Amino acid sequence: MVDALLASLRPGGRLKVVAIHVNPVELDLTGQLIMGDKVVGGSIGYANDHVEAIELARSDKLDLSKFITRKIHVENIVEDGYTRLRDHGETEVKILVHM
Repeated sequence: MVDALLASLRPGGRLKVVAIHVNPVELDLTGQLIMGDKVVGGSIGYANDHVEAIELARSDKLDLSKFITRKIHVENIVEDGYTRLRDHGETEVKILVHM
């Protein structure tokens, strides 16, 4: 997944990783980042941090349904969110939390 996302970026593009990965992700620093002139960053708490991405998702210009594997309520975030991602990270992609 990370390879495909990096390949979709133009030179100077930025990839912000906001997902929790159960397994390590291999990254070719020279080939994918340095020679591609791309930047990778990460964040665990990203509320109000990605205005353009949120607006793009709201616009329905992208079909994001294949990435959303579960929708939960905030009061169930530990058991249905973090625990589920930890124990089923190979099948869970993105869990949306309703607040």
